[in-house]
Amino acid sequence: METPPNPYAPPQSPVSDPATPSIGACPHVELACRLLWISFAFSLLDNVVKIFEAPTVAEKVGGIIGNLIGLGIGCALLIWITRKLRAGRNWMRWLYTTVNVFSWLSIAVFWDFYRKAFQMILTGWLPILSLALQTIAGLAVLVLLHTLTTREWFRAQKAAAN
Repeated sequence: METPPNPYAPPQSPVSDPATPSIGACPHVELACRLLWISFAFSLLDNVVKIFEAPTVAEKVGGIIGNLIGLGIGCALLIWITRKLRAGRNWMRWLYTTVNVFSWLSIAVFWDFYRKAFQMILTGWLPILSLALQTIAGLAVLVLLHTLTTREWFRAQKAAAN
């Protein structure tokens, strides 16, 4: 004898989220993300060299500990930023832009402070080179995140998500 079907049983069809069409990667966003990582690497290299130039063991240990903490925080932030940009999150593009614009404005507003800080920090050729490359990379990232191709790609990502 066969048992009747249970009216309270879960459905037999597979249940899943609808598939969203893939737009593909935007070459400008990919290049911008690579430039962010390259800039981070220059900063890390500069900091490692500063550790080896420290005159005392205590300063070296402090530099190592500080750089490890900074490395962890920096990597976490950069992973978050690049993942959101590559995922087509337009709000991250604008957040990154806003933070950078305010950073540049703070240099202009507090120039006396920054001038003295730059004189203390930029003591050799590597820190100057690192700062120059990071500045160029940062400006290139801002330009790449606001090209016509990139804007259209972010718009298409938003349309595909809806």
